[in-house]
Amino acid sequence: MPAKKAAPRKSRKTTKKRPAKRTPRQRKPEAKLAPKKPRLPSLPLLILECDADRLEREGMTMGDQLYKIAQLLPVNNRNLELALINSQDDLLEAFANFAGRYSSIKVIVVIGHSDAWSVRISTPNNAALDWPVVANWFEKFKPQYLVFVACNAGQYPAKAAFFEKLKSLKAMFASPVKISRLQAEIIKTLVPYLLLAKRIDPDAIKLGQWLAFLRDRTVILYCTRRDSDWNKLIQFGAGLSDL
Repeated sequence: MPAKKAAPRKSRKTTKKRPAKRTPRQRKPEAKLAPKKPRLPSLPLLILECDADRLEREGMTMGDQLYKIAQLLPVNNRNLELALINSQDDLLEAFANFAGRYSSIKVIVVIGHSDAWSVRISTPNNAALDWPVVANWFEKFKPQYLVFVACNAGQYPAKAAFFEKLKSLKAMFASPVKISRLQAEIIKTLVPYLLLAKRIDPDAIKLGQWLAFLRDRTVILYCTRRDSDWNKLIQFGAGLSDL
């Protein structure tokens, strides 16, 4: 039998599909960055007169004198603050104001009536603040030096409260006993030294301590995180004398 011819295959037409048009991706709107807050300056000196009305009646105010002395110093930042405290509301208002204006405070001077455990801020209201509470108020401002014109503020409870809470604190100057008029005069020299010096010279501080003691039996302790055995002995003796 003759072979059958195979039917011719139908040719398949292949149509190329055109690539789909790419639509440009919509970019997400960039989030607007909040404007940066201006960097707050550092405050060289804050003077706190606690129970200020009583200090004025007793003729023991010295904040204004310190303020005027500091104004004459050749420092770049001329910002200085003197706060007269007669109540807890005064303290709250003052520190709320400072928090909005300053990032830190180099030297804080506390003037007032105190003991090893607290400082009086109002005689009429019989109001006093324990030293750990005062340290809490200071913490935000990262002070480097604390100076006290206040009785017994150099005893161990006060010293421990401030160095435990204030990591920025380099030194504090305070008397572990009752203060004298001479101590107030020495502070007028010490504060300018702290404002101008880049670092403390321990020998210069010791010389000042000995001169004060020889002249008027005035004791001002230079307290650091690692206190000397001599400081500890004086603090211990001062604590016993208050019993």
